[in-house]
Amino acid sequence: LIPDVIIQLPGGGNIVVDAKTPMQAFLDACAADDDETKARLLEQHAAATRQHIAHLSSKGYSAGVDPSPDFVVMYLPVESAFAEVMRADFTIMEDAAKRDVMLAGPLVLIPLLRAVAFGWRQHRVAERAEEIAEVGGLLYDRIATIVDHFVSVGRGLDRTVDAYNRS
Repeated sequence: LIPDVIIQLPGGGNIVVDAKTPMQAFLDACAADDDETKARLLEQHAAATRQHIAHLSSKGYSAGVDPSPDFVVMYLPVESAFAEVMRADFTIMEDAAKRDVMLAGPLVLIPLLRAVAFGWRQHRVAERAEEIAEVGGLLYDRIATIVDHFVSVGRGLDRTVDAYNRS
């Protein structure tokens, strides 16, 4: 129940990434000499991927990761392996989504990670803005206190000058 990567989201959420995708059938298909063998191996690759989706769905990362992730990203490290799975089994993405598993190749995972990084930057900016607003409020209160003191000093001087002039 230990995922390969846990991506922490701003606000306390998590995304789990599993990179242990079965790739042997795909690699064998790439090395195959004839089209029949290649097609058979690509079908095996799609079946192994579908089986791994079922395995990830039943793994129970939601119990082992706190806070519980909404979905698990199944990372396929080679974009063409992802494309071949989609070509062989066009319903696999929909079926995986129903099991809270999202398939992702490098062209999906890298932008996802960049979006999370952007979210963290925005979260930090928002935190800093709150700090700045808090310090600004404190500064305003202190300036208002100083102004009140100067007004009191001005009134005291006015009374002193008035008393001096009367005397």
